[in-house]
Amino acid sequence: MLTYEEARKFVEQSKSRGSVLGLANMKALMDELQNPQNHIRTIHIAGTNGKGSFGAYFSSICKEAGFKAGRYCSPAVFHPLECWQYDGRNITEEEYAQAMSQVKKACDIVMSRGICPTAFEIETALAFVYFAKMQPDIFLLETGMGGETDATNVVDHPIACVFTKISRDHMQFLGETLEEIAMIKAGIMKPGAVIFWGEQEPEAESVLHRRFAEVCKAGEELGVKTTLGDVYVSRTKLISQKPGELRFSYLGINYMTAMSGLYQMQNAALAIAVFDAIWPKLLFGLSDEMQMWNDKDAPLAGWMDMEYAERLGILNARWQGRFEVLGENPLFIIDGAHNEDAARQLAKTIENCFTNQPLIYIIGVLADKEHKKMLELMLPYAGQIYTITPQNMRGLDGKVLAGEAEAVSKALGHQVEAVYCDSVEEAVKRAIEEGTKQNVPVLAFGSLSYLGPLKEAYQRQIGSEE
Repeated sequence: MLTYEEARKFVEQSKSRGSVLGLANMKALMDELQNPQNHIRTIHIAGTNGKGSFGAYFSSICKEAGFKAGRYCSPAVFHPLECWQYDGRNITEEEYAQAMSQVKKACDIVMSRGICPTAFEIETALAFVYFAKMQPDIFLLETGMGGETDATNVVDHPIACVFTKISRDHMQFLGETLEEIAMIKAGIMKPGAVIFWGEQEPEAESVLHRRFAEVCKAGEELGVKTTLGDVYVSRTKLISQKPGELRFSYLGINYMTAMSGLYQMQNAALAIAVFDAIWPKLLFGLSDEMQMWNDKDAPLAGWMDMEYAERLGILNARWQGRFEVLGENPLFIIDGAHNEDAARQLAKTIENCFTNQPLIYIIGVLADKEHKKMLELMLPYAGQIYTITPQNMRGLDGKVLAGEAEAVSKALGHQVEAVYCDSVEEAVKRAIEEGTKQNVPVLAFGSLSYLGPLKEAYQRQIGSEE
């Protein structure tokens, strides 16, 4: 068996193969592993923003209701093992090594035939091996990028397919238009599943409806029923919002969450809607064909207990890096807004929480993101900007970002100084000093890839001051 260090080294070596969309390699690898993915109760999740938050809410609700949820999500931001979670805990180093040992044996065999799995395919295979062994009550499977051609799309019979907000991102792989991107993501829909989606742009929703109709027709030919789950987006209402606390109502029931970005109302509502449809099947089982019961067959007993579990699950859910408050004096917040739609949602949150109060920003972005559009949305709320270069092969030079930020702010008629910092450590130190001096909040956002190092730098800085 591999040691943990050997297992990690095996994955690191495979990263040189980059990203490859398509299922040929993955299917060959899973065949060699005896297709464990088809022996797990799975909810398949696609979308541009919100997948991780949806998973955090849903798994937290499951825990409060007495169900054990498994989660596979990516990328890792704060710890390499956070991508695989069982009942709220990360996979252990020993469990990782055991599962990766199985995966490596299968990889060695398929590689002898000229098939070379990528790092994401290998780690997705590990998820299927691990959770097939653990047998959670439900397994939340997030796509990595896209949907139809994503390595996760080898599950034949998901219980449900869920779509969080679809927006423009990864255009070099998925297409330039929102419609093209939605078509790729909609490819995870399968006959016999219950299909859910939250609030979407009209172009994306139209694509989802078309794909749903196609899947329904395919299901009829197979003799299985595909249904559209209810998500009452219009009945989600904001009650109040401040850093670290968001209160909202959904279907007339009040909820509170510490994940306080405004966008979390939709993610939480989607999790509640999916759980409402799924929990009777978790409690009383699935048919041999792994089909959902009709609504009329769902038992009524226990609804009040599950409503309480939903409220408690929403309250206790945590997902790092999503408008997360790291500390006070000055208020220091981090958020993984890394594309245009995420920046738009973050701007709305700033409007609610910091009316007429300029913020200090730390920004680091990837070169292939729509960083100019992000800046146009976010700079009206900035009083001072510090830029960094993310330690990522796709990271945009922080000096270039600083120049772009000053140019955008000038064009907006809101001139803001942007200062490049050689390191995350320097940016955090200067932002804390300036935030304390001016008594204003600090907000770090952009690429998820630098939030882990930034959080560590913040903790070191605060520790040095105590």
